Amino acid sequence: MGQLTHVIVRDAWGEPLPRVLCTVKAAKAFVCTPELYESCQRGERMAVGFPLEDVYEYNGKLLTQLAEAFQKKDRKQADALWGKLRPVSSPH
Repeated sequence: MGQLTHVIVRDAWGEPLPRVLCTVKAAKAFVCTPELYESCQRGERMAVGFPLEDVYEYNGKLLTQLAEAFQKKDRKQADALWGKLRPVSSPH
């Protein structure tokens, strides 16, 4: 197994999810959990597609802060934190 590309995904409710990038196709990033990565690569499991604009480069500190803001339902703080993350932009 090669180097995994860890990312942060913003789900439909704004929750930050740590995931692994499987592939990028047609402006969608397909991601899964690290535990399912190899199964997804073999086609045994399906990766989940997200719009590319909802997938960001991994930053552990900001992920922790985002999770805290999400739990507190502090949308203003969460929006500010999302703005600090770098979007995933190039195919992997």
